[in-house]
Parts: sequence; C-alpha cells; structure tokens
Amino acid sequence: MRKMLGRFLIIIVSTSGLCARVSAGEKTLAELVDASLTAIHERDWGKSLALSEETVARYGKDRPLEKYGPQFGAIYYRKGFAEMKLKKWAEAMASFEVCYRDFPNKTATAQNDNNFQTLALLKWGEAAMGSAQWEVALRQFEKFTTERDRSRDFFAQGLYHINSAVCHAKLGNIPQAIEHLEIAMKNRLPFATPEEGIIAAFEALASAAISAGNEQALLDCIEKNRGELTVSPALMYRYSRVFLKLAGEAISANLLRAALVLYPFVPDTAIALEDACAHPDVLTPAEVLALKSDLTRVDSPDIIKLTATAVLHQKIGNSGGVLAAQHALEKYQLDTSKRENSLPDLAKRSPVAVQSMEEVRQNFEARRYQEALAAIMMLKQKPIDPSLAALASFYQLECLRKLGDFTALAEALKTFEPSMLSRRSQRQEVRLYQLCELARRENWQVLDARATSLADENLSQSQQAQTAYFHGLALEGLGRIPAAMMAYQTTLTADAAASEDIVRLATLRLLALYHEDPDVQVTLKNLGTPFAEPSSSLGARSLREAGALAAFFRLSSGGGGALPEEFEVYLGHALGE
Repeated sequence: MRKMLGRFLIIIVSTSGLCARVSAGEKTLAELVDASLTAIHERDWGKSLALSEETVARYGKDRPLEKYGPQFGAIYYRKGFAEMKLKKWAEAMASFEVCYRDFPNKTATAQNDNNFQTLALLKWGEAAMGSAQWEVALRQFEKFTTERDRSRDFFAQGLYHINSAVCHAKLGNIPQAIEHLEIAMKNRLPFATPEEGIIAAFEALASAAISAGNEQALLDCIEKNRGELTVSPALMYRYSRVFLKLAGEAISANLLRAALVLYPFVPDTAIALEDACAHPDVLTPAEVLALKSDLTRVDSPDIIKLTATAVLHQKIGNSGGVLAAQHALEKYQLDTSKRENSLPDLAKRSPVAVQSMEEVRQNFEARRYQEALAAIMMLKQKPIDPSLAALASFYQLECLRKLGDFTALAEALKTFEPSMLSRRSQRQEVRLYQLCELARRENWQVLDARATSLADENLSQSQQAQTAYFHGLALEGLGRIPAAMMAYQTTLTADAAASEDIVRLATLRLLALYHEDPDVQVTLKNLGTPFAEPSSSLGARSLREAGALAAFFRLSSGGGGALPEEFEVYLGHALGE
C-alpha cells in the first residue's frame, strides 16, 4: 500500500506550469510543491499540511484552475492526505472534495491534468470512515469505481474491499460485508490485502452480526472461510485479544454457538511462541516479549479462554464440563522453564513449494482433510527440501488422525522420521499417535498407563484434549465409568472445543454412557407418567447433564452433523430448559 501510495504522490506534472512571480525571498509555487512532497516522503505530516495550507492561501484564491490548470487539484489532494494522517477527518473530506469538484480534467491525456481527481473520491470515502460517516464513505467508494480511469487510476484493491466490508458491517449490511471480505481474502496475494485489514473487517462484521443477533450469518461465514481467516499461530496471537473480545460479546448476547467457534481462533500461547521463535521475522521484538509474558500472566489468553469455557458449560448446564475446566485452571502450569522456546528457522524454500504448503495448510485449517491429503500427495511429487517434506508428512499424519483412519496412520508412521521436524509441539504430537494405535488394538491397560503419564507433561491445549479422550476410552474399556466421563469432559474443555473432531467423539461417548445409565432411563420413563417423581435425585441430575451435552452437541461439537436419533430424547432436559 505504501509503495502504491508513494507512486501516486510523486506523479506530479512538470512544475513549469506552476511557476508564478513572487516577491524576493518567497518560495515559488513549484518550490512549495516540492517541499510538500519531501515532507510527505519523510512522513512529516504536520510540515506537509502547513506547506499545503500556505500554497492554497497564496496561490489558490485567484482562479487557480484558469491560471495553473487542473493539476492544481493535486495540492488539495496532498493537503487532504496530510489531514487524514493527522486525523483531521472533516478537513480532509473538504480537501478531497475540492480536488475532485473544482479541478476536473478536460481530457484524459493533457500535460497539466489533475492525476488525483478520481482518486480523491476514494480518499474522501476513507476520510469519511475516520469520522464514522459510513454511508458517505460507501457513496464515494461507489462513485470512484464508476468514474475511475482504469488506465491510470491504480489503487489498493484489497484495502478497498476491506473498507467497503467495514462500512457495510457498521451499517448492519451483513451479506454485503461478507461479500467484500471474501473478495479481499480470496485475492489476498494479487490484491496485496493487508492481514490487519482482514482482521479489522472480520471484527466489524462479527460485532455487527452479534449485535443484530444474526448468529447464523457469522457461523456460515466462519465455516466457509476458516482457512482464509486462520494464519500461522504467531500471527494469530497478534489478534488474540480481538477474538477474545468477540467471543466475550457473543457470550454476553447469549450466542453460545458463535462463542464456541470464535474461541478456537485464539492459539495456545506456547505454540504461538514456538512459531514466533521458528520465524523471527513474523512478530516484532516487543510482541515476542509480550508473548513470553503471557505464559506467566493470570490474564493470559489461555487463562481467559479456559475460564470462558467454564462459563459456557455452566450456561448450558453441563456441570461435568464446569468441573473439568476448573480442574484444568487449578492445574495450569505457569512455570514454563521446561518448555523449549528457542528453535531454529526452517530452511529456505522455493516459492512454488511454499505456495503448495499454504494450500495444504488452508485446507487443513478449513477441515477439508481429504483435499489437504490430495494437496500433500501433489507436493511430495515435487523436488522439495527435507524439512518441508517432513512438514508435509506431518500434515498427512494429522489429516489421517482427524479422519479417524488409525490403520492408515499406523502404516504411514512406519516410514516417518520425526527427528526432521523442527517444532517441539509437532514432535510431541507424533508421540501421541501411539495412543491411537493402543486404542485401535483395545489395549486398555497400557493406554491407561500411557495417558496417565502424558497428563503430567507440558502438552499444548489441543494435545491435552487428545490425551484426555484416549484416556477416557481406556477407562471406559476398564469399566471405570465415572473416571472415563470426567476424562471426556476434560476433552470438551481443554482447548475450548477447538479440536472439533475429537470433541465430537467425546461428546457422543458421554451421551452413550448416560444413555446406558439405568437411573436415567427410569427417570425418562417416569417423566411420562402423571404426578410421577423422578426415580432418584441422581437420575434427575444425570438426565439434566445428558440434556446439556445434547445441547452442546447441537451448539458446536456436532460440527454441523445431526445429533444421533437415539440421543434426541435428551434435548430440552438441560438446566433451565
């Protein structure tokens, strides 16, 4: 954007036409123009504005259009630009209006043309956004796209669509906001769409949808564009507070489904730090220090997310989930001395390979695991360096795990060398695949022992969720049902339900265990009898918890799938329903 803007600002026609007689010691019009441009390049907005104001005061009062031609409008354009930088929105709007209205071009190629006449409409709209005049901004954006000369009016298209999305969101036009945001995201590279712009537009969109109670539009947008909204853990950390704020707004509005899909965008702090250390050019040194500080802060994103998870489960009446979240908070390790925070960067890679890897990542983040596997197969056919090949193989293993294909996972592991992975969290994930194999073989005793030992290690939140699920399977297989149910509840709360596949499985196992509980069945039967009392207080409480889990499945963990028919009987029995 800066390069493109700089290009516009230096397109000034020959200053020969701007010469005028001046008193001794006074700067000519051309000299004032040059000085203003220099100030802009030095980002000295106050000086640039002062020079532009002096130029207008001395040369802009006596028919400047006739004297100097349309090119004089560029002075007002630069004046408005400086005013925008100084957040003088009303003054900027007025300057851009003068540039557009009072200095029109007579031809398309005249030497003294106003090169900024139509572009002034675009900046007029941006200035209107600064003063929260959303309708005015949209009107100027539309006028610009209608009137602009495609041969010379070049502009930052990504930023244009971002700004349009924000304006529509502020006006409550949710479909139009989504349309512009999706255009900006889908054309991220050719439009040079700024990452912070995408997040700003999404924040405006999400806030508008939450305020309007239009939860479904927000859910649909996230489901369709999850891969485009998700970037590397380090970059996602930069926007953690945005997603925490939005999820908090959703909880306050009682839009629990929205909250449950927003919290997973907040990355595990340890994973984000690991990513930042592996790619030191992603975050600024100050951001890395803040990230390290978050490992030991009581108000870190991890703690906030876990606390909010407890609130969510309390709202739906899942007392087991509340208890599991509370236990996790008590257990949370603030001492990170055992964690590996310094990792080497990955090898330099070819642009083609990097682009292919990005396709894999986006498909994976969007939960399109089959598409990700196909992209991995294509990538492996290309000549790539060993570290990237190892990363592609890791994504392949993760896709197989997510799909529940443990047989194929075990086969792929035979030829996989985890030592090639540069990330500690990835090497740790490979160790967890042993749990999949033990579960496939139904070796419950060994699985119980292995999951118990892993629970004491510094695992990421998603790895805690996985370990708890497989521990639940082992405990269930050993007949230790209450302990198994608590393990499954831990899966539901460990990473705010971000591990959607395994959370779904854990929810279904919990519902199955409640379904097999004789007290629950007797209580259900008695509820259909006039004046009947529940068979026991335990049965009534278990029925409410089963109802909460059925509601939770519908809210989030079902991932869009239907609740199994045999469990539909529990809907409506949650606390407060």
